[in-house]
Amino acid sequence: MEQLVRENKPLRVGLEAVDNAATIHQEREWDGAELKSPQQLVTEIDFRIEQRIKERLSAEFPTHAFVGEEEGSEGASESVWYIDPIDGTTDFVYDLPHSSISLAYVVDGVRTVGIVHHPESDTTYAAVAGEGAYRNGDQISVSDETDLSRSLFGIGFSQNDVNSQTLRTAFEFLIDETLGVRRYGSAALQLCYAADGTFDGFLHRNLGSWDVAAGTLIVEEAGGVVTDFAGNSTEEQLFEGDVVATNEQLRDRMEFVTPS
Repeated sequence: MEQLVRENKPLRVGLEAVDNAATIHQEREWDGAELKSPQQLVTEIDFRIEQRIKERLSAEFPTHAFVGEEEGSEGASESVWYIDPIDGTTDFVYDLPHSSISLAYVVDGVRTVGIVHHPESDTTYAAVAGEGAYRNGDQISVSDETDLSRSLFGIGFSQNDVNSQTLRTAFEFLIDETLGVRRYGSAALQLCYAADGTFDGFLHRNLGSWDVAAGTLIVEEAGGVVTDFAGNSTEEQLFEGDVVATNEQLRDRMEFVTPS
């Protein structure tokens, strides 16, 4: 991966920006959390991380635009950085080690670089379109499990989705058909667990572009497939909405039906 980092400036600068911002996460100096919407927390650290990443990227790419979870859209360009400064803020607030920093670089609507950093373990996942996916510099691949009954899945949803029949159908399917299901706070990190084979797959309802733009690229570059619950996969769909990430064989065996 060292040569790839040298040759790909967006990857190199993106890694530097995330690594620098991670020090804010690790310092954990903040004055409490607020509700930005029902059952969704935000802290001043979310804003500080997002700002630090943007400052580093703007220094190298002054014409690029941004889409951040906390500060929204900024600028107008075909080159856009998608930032989730703390994916899994509730876990962060409660000192659970399952939050991450997610950064994706998108050109003309196509994901080209994805970076997800797990500060608690100092683990960085990265991918470049057409160049594979990596964890701390070592290439990774999705699980080769083909038997649903021997698979472990991650799952995610917001509290607003707990009564969704779509989610209930998918969750019941996984409970019945797999070894088990795990739920952590960071969708981006769980996508990376699907990419490196820690999970055999991951499923989540109603994600935002900043949640998935990096993680879905990492899964695909690790040899996995990413679809919505109905099995559809388009570049536009992979920026938000429902996500199922796994290997091709297991996805073919996931026959739950998305209710209308």
